Formats: sequence, structure tokens, C-alpha cells
Amino acid sequence: MRLPRFGAILAAAFVIGGLAKQRVARFEVAEASMAPALGPGDWILATRFGRARRGAVVVYPFEDIDLVKRLIGLPGETVTIAGGQVHINGSTIAEPWAEGPTLPD
Repeated sequence: MRLPRFGAILAAAFVIGGLAKQRVARFEVAEASMAPALGPGDWILATRFGRARRGAVVVYPFEDIDLVKRLIGLPGETVTIAGGQVHINGSTIAEPWAEGPTLPD
């Protein structure tokens, strides 16, 4: 038996919605450490798609809470902060998302 066109679309929407629900979660930002981009009370949607890239906002579990942070260092890199600037493997990186120096050193 063939589904009517609307039925097929509706069935596909349920399948895609079910898959998305397994891969997408929403999180509330609880602190101001991501200001000005994100502040307390803001909500984000996080997915499990893609690879980690510098500058991406990520959510990860820490003790009994989920932290929302910006990814700066990638696997195998050394990250240091000195003089209010972030350095990757000894080179200063641009931080277009930041306002002012990175503190504390």
C-alpha cells in the first residue's frame, strides 16, 4: 500500500525528528564567562555533528554540570596565556570573539 504524498512527508519528518532529537540538545548558559557572546540565561543548541575546530562553542560535562566554552586548543597543541594574549605552540592567536585581554594570565 502506498502512502499518500503527505503521509510520506510526515513519516520522513518523524524519522528525521527522532534522529535529530538523539543528536541535538539544548543547554542554558549559567555564568558570564562567555560574555559578551553568551550570558547567563541564554540558551544554545548543541549537536554532535562535525569535528572540533578552533573558535567553536562546545558543551562538555565537568563534575555535576555541563560547561559551555569556546574551543581554543586542538589535540597536540600547547596553549599558554601571557600578557593577556593566548598563544598556541608559541604563536599569538587572534581572538575576534574576545573584548580586551584574556585574564588572568
